[in-house]
Amino acid sequence: MSLRDRVDRVVHRLVLNRVNTMEEFNRYVSKLQPREFPRYREMSPLKRLKFETVVAVLSLELKSINFLDIGCGFGDALDVCHERGANRIEFIEWDPFFFTFNRLKGWPIGYQMNHLRGLHHLERRKFDLIWIKGSICADMVNKWPMRKTFQWQLSNWLDHLLRLGRRGCTIILCPHWTNKDARRKTENVEQSVFARVVQSKGFSLLPTIPNHNREPEYPSTFLMRLP
Repeated sequence: MSLRDRVDRVVHRLVLNRVNTMEEFNRYVSKLQPREFPRYREMSPLKRLKFETVVAVLSLELKSINFLDIGCGFGDALDVCHERGANRIEFIEWDPFFFTFNRLKGWPIGYQMNHLRGLHHLERRKFDLIWIKGSICADMVNKWPMRKTFQWQLSNWLDHLLRLGRRGCTIILCPHWTNKDARRKTENVEQSVFARVVQSKGFSLLPTIPNHNREPEYPSTFLMRLP
């Protein structure tokens, strides 16, 4: 992220944290025309379908659960859980537009922070379903010469993640894989460093789920059910 982007994000956050209605928010979006928010709004039906597909394939019950979405984007998974009777819905989102949009819905509880550094701030043993799609990059552990440091950071992040789930919690992790010209930077997902670290914590690699997994950026989904 460039210095200009960082400054813009701080400015948007300061303005949007004072916004109290969806009408105010929509006016600000129309005026600023941010790059990502309109694009995610257009993709909302497809992203909703992807989440609903995973729920159906894994036979997940959403009624009366405590749900956490880490990196919620437009909030499609939040909406599905709300419509199906989830008891408590929480999300983590760093982008000021996505955070504000979901905050203004009125019913979810949001945390505006970098989840890679802040999971320890959340209450432990609280959630029945935790959903992470695209908000962590699998190639973070392959960066040289900091490879060992990033592997330790991933392991530490996973430890904090596992502490958030109560007994029987389902954790679904679908990382983003860096790619260019439809070719992944890491070709062998199953033998990657990321997969080895995640599986060492007890996650299993699921078979491909249609309408959810997609080459080249989202080829893999990891699942953990806490005992």
